[in-house]
Amino acid sequence: MQNTGSKTQKATISFKSGKVIQLVNNEPEDDGYDLEDLESELEGRRHRVWEVCVARGLNTEGKPNAWEFFIDPTHSLIWCNIFKAASSTWLYNFNLLGGYKEKYLRQSKKNPLVLARSNFPRPTIKQLQEALPKSLSFLIVREPFERLLSAYRNKIEGLPHRFYRKMGREIVAKYRKSNSPPNVINPTPTGPTFSEFVNYITDTAGSYKVTKFDEHWAPYYSFCTPCQVNFTVIAKLETLTRDQEYIIRRAGLENILKLSRHKDRPKMILNKARDGKNTNDLTRRYYGQLSKKQLKKLHYIYGLDFEMFGYNVTKYYEIVKEDT
Repeated sequence: MQNTGSKTQKATISFKSGKVIQLVNNEPEDDGYDLEDLESELEGRRHRVWEVCVARGLNTEGKPNAWEFFIDPTHSLIWCNIFKAASSTWLYNFNLLGGYKEKYLRQSKKNPLVLARSNFPRPTIKQLQEALPKSLSFLIVREPFERLLSAYRNKIEGLPHRFYRKMGREIVAKYRKSNSPPNVINPTPTGPTFSEFVNYITDTAGSYKVTKFDEHWAPYYSFCTPCQVNFTVIAKLETLTRDQEYIIRRAGLENILKLSRHKDRPKMILNKARDGKNTNDLTRRYYGQLSKKQLKKLHYIYGLDFEMFGYNVTKYYEIVKEDT
């Protein structure tokens, strides 16, 4: 949303009896926004997705991937959980909606996903289709290649998670040349480099043996099937504070999901990784390992996500190495 020069007023949104009530605080704030502009932008996102679905012929084929949805019938809320895109925040939120207390969630050692699924089990396609017309449905996306890098650093680099160790060792065995360093950036004895991981992604994408991607790097268009589900709100990590405030207020959940909890976290997620490193620096360092040929193959897989959700891939072609 462009700033035309005048300061934006903070909009406090209330939804009552199907009507939108906007209470404007005349004190301008940095995180303020105009409700009419916001709803226009959100509608533009929905329209863009639908245009791409129609242009690519994806609106007439396939079924929704109901398996990944959370349906809360009590609060008329539906969320498709895209991992590495504010998923921890919204698993926490759904656990609050499911009745868990904040103190319990802070102290519990149980997996938040397991806790959430105990109250919101994986729905069938029929259950999802029946719930959609009477619910606010949303998903949260982020720049696709930043999400892919986040997944690599969290799950694959150095093989910190037992579940991914077998996969990581298979990647190294298949793609590492005998004279290659263990890891270009953070040397480890077994962890795949980012370049090796990308080769694995692009090779397995075209393999008949692979029926779907891992949930942490699956493309949005196949994971949440937006061509089969007309989401009420398409939120973005880049504007998450504003977008999720809109979702929470429109769903009437301010008393359960306190807005103050969501204010600063998106900026932290966007600008710094968990280890405090700058996201832009990390992008250059890791994608700088790739050749243009590798990037083209990767773009072929995630290109629909860039197109549907309005992201620009150009900067990556300026980062990668020229093919030799």
